[in-house]
Amino acid sequence: MTDRRMSVYDRVFLGYEVTKVVGPFTGITADRLRAALNSLHANDPSHPAVCAMEPTGRWRTVSPSEFSRRALVVELGPDVPGTPDGLAEYGQHHLPLGDRPLVFAVHNGLILARFGHPIGSGAYLNTLIAELMRAAAAGRPPQPPPVRQGRFLVTRAALRHFGRHPGALLRMLRTLRPAPTSAPKTRTVEGWRATLTTRSDRSDESATRRVRAWRDRYAPGISVASIVFAALASAFGQVGLDPDPAGVVLLVDGQRYLRKSWAAGPNFIIGQYLAVPDLRDPRAIHETLHAAIDSGRPLAAMGLRLLRQPRDIGAENARTVPDPVRPRLILTFGRLDVFADLPWAVPVDQARHTNVSSVGEPDALSVATWELNGALHLAASFHSGVFPPEAVSAALRLFCSSPVALLPAAGEATSGAGTLAGPPK
Repeated sequence: MTDRRMSVYDRVFLGYEVTKVVGPFTGITADRLRAALNSLHANDPSHPAVCAMEPTGRWRTVSPSEFSRRALVVELGPDVPGTPDGLAEYGQHHLPLGDRPLVFAVHNGLILARFGHPIGSGAYLNTLIAELMRAAAAGRPPQPPPVRQGRFLVTRAALRHFGRHPGALLRMLRTLRPAPTSAPKTRTVEGWRATLTTRSDRSDESATRRVRAWRDRYAPGISVASIVFAALASAFGQVGLDPDPAGVVLLVDGQRYLRKSWAAGPNFIIGQYLAVPDLRDPRAIHETLHAAIDSGRPLAAMGLRLLRQPRDIGAENARTVPDPVRPRLILTFGRLDVFADLPWAVPVDQARHTNVSSVGEPDALSVATWELNGALHLAASFHSGVFPPEAVSAALRLFCSSPVALLPAAGEATSGAGTLAGPPK
């Protein structure tokens, strides 16, 4: 058998795992998923999804006979929870990956997919998983998205960006950094890693239309993601989980710095810890994020990340946190269009999508938001030993009832560009 070293961009994600649950569907069975994976291995045995994921940071190609013995579609017992959140938590805690980069299970029409982050980012995995399910439903070989990775991309991107924008480097050095404050009172949480959990919710199908209408009327030019993030911060504050004011982590796709001809693999991304003047203000979020992007700060962060060795995110099980603890938000926004044409077993207003991801700090609260058929699907990953699940659920429910109602009213929120007007009360 042959093996190859993972790209440096993939190796930094060793140890990070995600369990996704989506559905319910008709016609996507365990046997059909096995057939789709068998076809992928027969046609492209070097694709990471069908290789062995070695802890040393290598992809090992497996022989047909070994592949036939690998349980990439697992059987679930009768005691498995029936809810999407319960199923996702079960997969995260009871379906260890080992050297398998991707594992599926089917339960009452719901599809569970558990994967290691070295195989790709969330957007890439959505595309890959949707294609495998589409192929399973149609009984055809899958056509997975490419995984090619160019060499020295961060260096090439930095030379290109700072060469075209000479003042960007100075702006980056002047960028305000998050400044966490030391808490006067703390407490120690034991066994917090074992309490990793998820809570999810979804809005109705008019949510994104209403968000875009609010944007066009009151804050033209800012991103939908910034509005969603601001509304989430407000929702958590209203249920007693005021976000850490020091900063928020937002995901940046590094491909924006590349030429179209430069092939970037699926993990060319970075989370940016940003000091936002007011997390309830969509314009403050938008301007802070785009100022960081324009300065090239994500490139510097990617370079520093690649120089560091992957850390063992499971090493510590007792940590000291402020008391009371304020969640350090990690926010992402994406689209689920790749799932739209799958054979759903329910009307569009009953479709569910959730996931739970490795959260490496006890005070982190990661909320992923996706748009599908006009609705917003939310999933929060956090440690229930640190944050009460009922409060997290209440925040998501409050957001889903009306995101725009959580945005600042006229004159309430200001940022560096001036006042952000909101709907009159």
